[in-house]
Formats: sequence, structure tokens, C-alpha cells
Amino acid sequence: MLKFYSLVPRLYGSFDSPQNGANIPLSLQEWIHFFAFNGLAGGDDDAKLQLRKKMNRPATRQLLVRHYEANYSQDRTDFQTTMNTIGYPNKLRKIAIACGSRFGTNQDNFANGQQILETEWSPSLCSFVKFIQGNCYSTGNGYLFNGRAFKTGALACFSLGLVGCPVCVSPGLIDKSTLLQSIYIPKWDNAPGGNRNSAKFIEQTYNDAVANYGGALGGSCSANPTGKPSQPLECFIPTISSLGINTSNLNYNADILLPKNSPNSIYPFEAYYASPINQPHVYLEDINAGVTNSNLAWSLQKILDSQPIVPWNLTLASPNGGQYNLCRFENRFITQCTIGNGAIYSVNYSAPAEFGAFTSPMPSTGVAAPVQGSTFEAYTCDCENAQVVIENGGQFYVGDNKTNNKAIVHFNSGSILKIKSGGKLIIADNSKLIIEEGAKLIFEAGAIIELNGDNALLEFKGKLHLGKDAIFTFTHPGHPESGYLLFDNPNWYDNNVTSVGNDCNSAFYLEGTSINDRVLEINQYALRDPDNCIFKFLQLKQAQYNCMATPG
Repeated sequence: MLKFYSLVPRLYGSFDSPQNGANIPLSLQEWIHFFAFNGLAGGDDDAKLQLRKKMNRPATRQLLVRHYEANYSQDRTDFQTTMNTIGYPNKLRKIAIACGSRFGTNQDNFANGQQILETEWSPSLCSFVKFIQGNCYSTGNGYLFNGRAFKTGALACFSLGLVGCPVCVSPGLIDKSTLLQSIYIPKWDNAPGGNRNSAKFIEQTYNDAVANYGGALGGSCSANPTGKPSQPLECFIPTISSLGINTSNLNYNADILLPKNSPNSIYPFEAYYASPINQPHVYLEDINAGVTNSNLAWSLQKILDSQPIVPWNLTLASPNGGQYNLCRFENRFITQCTIGNGAIYSVNYSAPAEFGAFTSPMPSTGVAAPVQGSTFEAYTCDCENAQVVIENGGQFYVGDNKTNNKAIVHFNSGSILKIKSGGKLIIADNSKLIIEEGAKLIFEAGAIIELNGDNALLEFKGKLHLGKDAIFTFTHPGHPESGYLLFDNPNWYDNNVTSVGNDCNSAFYLEGTSINDRVLEINQYALRDPDNCIFKFLQLKQAQYNCMATPG
């Protein structure tokens, strides 16, 4: 019997992945295509099948920044459009690892326009002409590929013993040589990035095939052409691609990247690791080298930093006297929790992160208080159906007016915020708590809500449920103006506000400080009360009520 467990992802990690595309040298692509369809292999159905499976499959055409087929670009464009529409996960922390140089250093021993593959083949008894010849070059300003190949019919002269006769060089028996210019093609092949040796792979495959004929055919394929540097590794995943950097500069110095949540950031991740030198694609560094010198150790630390620390029951007996502050960007999820008498759960409050010095395990990022005036966004876990209960004497803070710290808290679909009698929810000015569609706030009789400032917001896209005899209201002690409620659910007909049975003792009582003090906005077609009794007791005093439809 299968068991399914809730998945609560808190961290998205990208390991040398092609966010902006991958690269296989165009010359090598053309080599594979040319010899699969021309010359002695022209009738090889297996070679054509392999080409279609590897080079022409949708994933290859979608991910390669360049493809040997001229019309591939539509597949690439459609794929990019789809991925841009979907976007990155937006409710968790995103990190990336690049195996390419973060300083923008090109591949070692690899010049633009350098020959990277040399192929020659002739029957062992024929020294007059090369039956197969193919040379590949990296992107530069000259040829990418030139090749020649005899068609199958050319073997007729060899079988008759006419070695070196004019028939061998008859134009009708030679497939057309291919010349490709690379003047307008970016120099991707030796760009900074996670590398591999595709030419070496072709060399091995080709020479294995020759050996299978017993060695009688002769010929060679070499990824180390005579007089050239030893086996250059080409860029497979450019550094600017693995980090998703929005630039066309292949040699961009990623060492100066600003974090995602900084102004003018040009990449989608909040933290990244990249080696100073180019390394093989998905290369794992020695974990014992530490977080600054090992991508593996760095990744493990980021996973540990993202783990939730708050216990399910937050009480005075909890660490730090039951005071917990959610404010580290590495950990932004609100999990199941009951806030007991005297305990305080805060989001982006002006206090040390989490349990302060009592936090265990201590995150590598430390537990310093958030920067004054900062904004922090937190979410309940989508998959966990988290329930936060504020007991009598418990407090839940969103933001902090003392230091102008702002917080945005989302209770996602399936989650519940329950405020019991004597429990208190406090939302600071310019901060907000959003009950998303599919989520619910349960307000029991005697529950307390403070909206402390003109722009303190409690927003309902989901449901508000009033307990027995509950009078829904809010205050703003010590602040000249109150915040406001906003009902903003396009599915207004799905009973925004409910109560226990037909309890017509439940009601709304909203009081402001003046006729211009906004306390309620209804930004939907209607605010529905299915029991048709709550809004019979809607009272507004010295307040402004903005509505695009009448409650009912």
C-alpha cells in the first residue's frame, strides 16, 4: 500500500541548469548531421534514427541556444515563452550553483576559431583520396565545419581494384562539402561555464566503429588535432545561463551580482555559488573544503538554514521565553503552531531572528534583528494545511511600527488562522495579513484584532468565520487612525462570511476616528452572508465605507 506525505518545499535549488539555454558546438552538430545523411553512412537508417533521437528531439531543440537546423528557433522561442509565463517558484527561497567561472574567465586552452575535431578515413589500399574528411572549429570568424564524403557507389571502383583511378574523384560520387561561416554567431564555445568534451565523445564513438570493422578500413578521428592544444573542453552551460543572468555578455563578472531582492538585480536567485574557475558540468567539489570552497558544502548549509525552527506549541517554556521572530530570508514559512498564553510569534519584528541566542541549531546566517524599515514576506506552507491558533494571552505580530518594519503574511489555501477569546492579532502600519482564497480566519467571541495605522490591512480573498456570539471588530490603541478590512474575492458567491449555524448574535462593529477614516472596503461584486443575519447588525461609527456593491 502506497503512502503519500505532504511535501513542504522551502528551497528551490538549481545545479548548473540551463536557465538561459545550453550549448553544443554548432560544428559538432553539423558533423553528426552531415555524416548521418551523406557519404558511406547515407543509407544508415540507424544513424538517422540516432540523430532524430538525440539532436532533433524536442528537449534538445528547446534548450540549445543554437541548433544546426535553421528553423529550430521557433521551438526555442515557444519554450522560453512558456517558461517565462510559468515563472520561477515564488513562495520559497531560490538558490543556484554554477560550474563556470564567476569572474567571466574563458575556457582554458581554447581560442576562438580553434580546430576541435579532425576526421580522415580511406580504404587501406587507397592512398589517392580521402573517402571521408571532416574538420570542426569553435565559433570564431572563419569556418565552423568543412567536410567531404564519397557516396556508397564510389566503392564500386575500389571493388574492381581501380585504386586511384579518376572515377574515385568523380564529382558525382562525392557528397557536397559544407562550409559554415560564424561571423555573426556569439562565441559560446569557449565562454565561461560548466564544460564537457563533446569532441572527445565523437572521437571515441567513431574510432570504436572503425575498430568494429577489424581495423581494415583505416582512418582516424581526433579531438586533439595535430599542433593544437590538448583536448579543449567546450562550454556546455554558460555561467550567465546557470545563474539566469539577464545579459548577453558571455563574460559577465558574476562576482558583482546583487541579491534578487536588491534594486536593479538582474538575476532571479537570492544566493548563488560559483567557482573561480571553469569546471565540468555538475561537478561536485570536496565537501571538506568548507562552504566557501565547496559547492556541496555550500548547498548543504543552505538546506539546513531553511529548516523551520519554531515548535508546534509556542509557550513561555519555549526557548527565549516563547518569543519567536520570523525574519530570515532563508526561512519564510509559517508552519503549524499554537501560540500559548504569554508567547509571542512575530513576523519582521525589531528583535533577533527566531529565538535569538537560544536558536538551535544556529543558522549560518546568524540571528541578527532585521534591518530597520525592511519588508519581509512570509507564507503558510501550501501542502501542509497549516493551522495557527492564537490562545488566550497569545500574540501574533505582523510588522513593527517602532522601527517601520513591514511584513506581508499570506495564509495560503487550506490553512487556518484561529483567534480564540483573549488571543491577539496585531498588524502594524503598512503591513498586511492576507487570507488567501481557500484559507479561513476563525474569529471567536472575545478575540482581539489591532490594526495600528492608516495602512494596516487585513485582507480577505478567502473566508471569515465568526464563532458563537462573536462581535467582529478591531481597535488601534495609541494610533490616531485605524487600518481597514478589505474583501477582495472574485468568487464572492462562495460565502465570504459565515457564522455558527444561524447565529444572529454574531455581528460586525467597525469604529473609526472620523468620517474620513477608512475601515472597510469591498472590492468585489458582493459580500455574501449566507445566513442573512450577520450584516443585519453591521455598524459603522465615525468611519468610511468604500463598496462597489451592497453587502447582503
